Amino acid sequence: MKLNINNRLDPITQQCDWATRWDNAQRVASIAMPWLALNSKCSAAMTVGNGLLTASVHVKQLKICLTNDNSKARDLLDPGFKLIVCISQIGLQIFSPKLMGIAQAASHGYQIIILTKDGIAYAIDGNLGEAGLCGYKAISSGLYIGSTIYGGHALLALSLAAQATSELLFAYSLINQSSASKLDYVEALSNSLLGTMRMHQASSHAKTFYRNKFGEHLTQRDVAKLFSALEKDRRSANQQDLNCLWHDQDRFEFEQYLKEKNISSELENLDFGKLSYIEDVAFNHLEFTKCSFDGLEMSNCSFDHARLSQSTFLGFWGESNQFKNTEFDHCVIKNARMLNTIWEKTSFENTIISRSALTDSTFKNVRFLSTDVRESYLNGSQFINTTFDKCDLYASTFFRANAKNSKFIDSKLIDTLLCESGNEFRMLGNTVHEITKPVIAYSTNPYCILDWGDLDDPLLESIRRAGALVLIFDHEPNEINGQNLRNEIQTALPILKPHQEKSIPIQLFEKAEPGSEVAKVQELTHNVLKWCDGVCIPGGSDVDPSLYGKKNNFEWSFYEQDMMEAGAVYEAMQSKKPIVGICRGAQLTAVVGGGTLKNVNGQLGYKTFERTPKEGTKEYQLFEEIYGDHEIAGINAHSQAIDRVPNGFTVLAQIDDIPKLTTNEDGSILLSQFHPENYVNMQVEVDWDYIFQKFAHSPTLIAKIKAFIGNRQMPVQKDIDRWKHFFDFYVSKAKNYQQSKTRIAAAA
Repeated sequence: MKLNINNRLDPITQQCDWATRWDNAQRVASIAMPWLALNSKCSAAMTVGNGLLTASVHVKQLKICLTNDNSKARDLLDPGFKLIVCISQIGLQIFSPKLMGIAQAASHGYQIIILTKDGIAYAIDGNLGEAGLCGYKAISSGLYIGSTIYGGHALLALSLAAQATSELLFAYSLINQSSASKLDYVEALSNSLLGTMRMHQASSHAKTFYRNKFGEHLTQRDVAKLFSALEKDRRSANQQDLNCLWHDQDRFEFEQYLKEKNISSELENLDFGKLSYIEDVAFNHLEFTKCSFDGLEMSNCSFDHARLSQSTFLGFWGESNQFKNTEFDHCVIKNARMLNTIWEKTSFENTIISRSALTDSTFKNVRFLSTDVRESYLNGSQFINTTFDKCDLYASTFFRANAKNSKFIDSKLIDTLLCESGNEFRMLGNTVHEITKPVIAYSTNPYCILDWGDLDDPLLESIRRAGALVLIFDHEPNEINGQNLRNEIQTALPILKPHQEKSIPIQLFEKAEPGSEVAKVQELTHNVLKWCDGVCIPGGSDVDPSLYGKKNNFEWSFYEQDMMEAGAVYEAMQSKKPIVGICRGAQLTAVVGGGTLKNVNGQLGYKTFERTPKEGTKEYQLFEEIYGDHEIAGINAHSQAIDRVPNGFTVLAQIDDIPKLTTNEDGSILLSQFHPENYVNMQVEVDWDYIFQKFAHSPTLIAKIKAFIGNRQMPVQKDIDRWKHFFDFYVSKAKNYQQSKTRIAAAA
């Protein structure tokens, strides 16, 4: 039975005042309840049971106040707040236990306020002893809130030590009184034992904090030596100093080994993939930061209460990672990369895997239980005998995933993009699947986006904040043979002529032979766009000039990305779906629409744009609807730009005849030559002078920064607000398309 020694009785819902009517029942409850609270299941049951009883007490208090003519509004605050907390905790415990911490924090926070108020009153009366005791209890509650929200060995050690001290002092006061009863001695013994346990646990956390802060750190060489010894003779007499660390001769306790060697449990920038194979090791209670498990085969291992931040589980060159009989229990695996990995007979229990990529992987006999898989990418993965039980999969994507004998049980599937795999999973319990937000197709290479910015890419984040879901599609899919695609395009180019009615990319798609690489591109992008309400093409490298009738001066042409993105834009144009193109995305969209590009120089830095529409025109009105301000400025960094805009498009802002903002007649296609997403996540004006001081040792770097941003401080708040509105406007177009599509489907 797993116990959490740091668990406390809730000051509001875990009261036992209701037991006063039965002789010594209240004392018995006060002895038993702190122990029961250590177990999560017992604590949950007490939250519901005691919560209902405590709520009934506060309801009676409210009735008394309401019927009493002398009652004032402030008399309702105390029972009213406690009743709200009781009801909230009961509801959260039943329907969303993961959010219980919020209600518990409110309850303990309320206790801190009461203790502070009482402490001040005692101090004013001159009773400094009681005032100090109130202050100590308030600090203890504050430490508990911090330890449950932020964790960390230092906070846990302080929180446990403070609570243990309170319990030991209370036990001493019980037996030190002259008229102590048998129950007093029993309660004193109970508090002494509980306080001793907490103090022991506090000591353990304090030691861990000390060695993490001041101890040695594990190096790659240490890892190689240790696992080499384990692999050769982990059960032999020659390894006596390690034998004691095996748990039931089952798994090597890695954290215990680090503890005995006074090595930090915070592991950073280690490559476990170089070991090739790891078996029978428990990586419990460790913190992995930017560690690599790439190309690794792991069997019969566990990661209980571990944190794996920005770590990778990648398979390379057709070889997969393999994790068998591995347990992830109460782990935090944020922004992790688990691509091309085989998970077999593995469990993820009470674990957070949010904003991670688990693409192109195989899950066989895997169970996800009470696990947070929000905003993660499981595209192209295979699920065999896999169960998602009581999981939260908000905004996760299963595009091109396959499932066999797999199911969702009582899981949250609102806005989960199951796509074609939705018919392959069984849905049991109260599971409801529906899409409530518009879906935006986003072009990228999944490996690249994780390498450069994990899943917190600012453009992705801007679209999410504007109220949309994102479906990432690979612009360099394995199904496309790059060499064959290049040969097809270069063979077709001499007989194609660029014109605005039908651009070269559109002509390539329309003339493609069945089974050709170009036809495959069109089929792939069609399969993406049928699930989406809009398209976003982000920035990147230059567009191949041959696609708009210019000579290609590149040493080599790579058409996969150009054609995949062109196919997505073409599909969106055909079905009138909104499009937003940023930098390269703006250029490529213009090319597909029949425009051309030109090479430019000096487009580097922060610049103010010239607003082109004249006041009173519909273009001017559209400009105000999108941007809402006369002055537009932004960061520029590009070597290509739109030369001739497509038919039906208007330039809204420019610099020296270089279009910076372009749109079609109704604003459903927005082309931004610079990067508005860079502003969306900024909340305050940046003090660049302070930043320059930080780089005072590097005049060259300062010069580069100044050349890039120009001479003004930025961004200002109006820039931030404007570009939030830019994405809000685009997503509203996608939402209108989504609603129109829903109405048509309902009518049919």
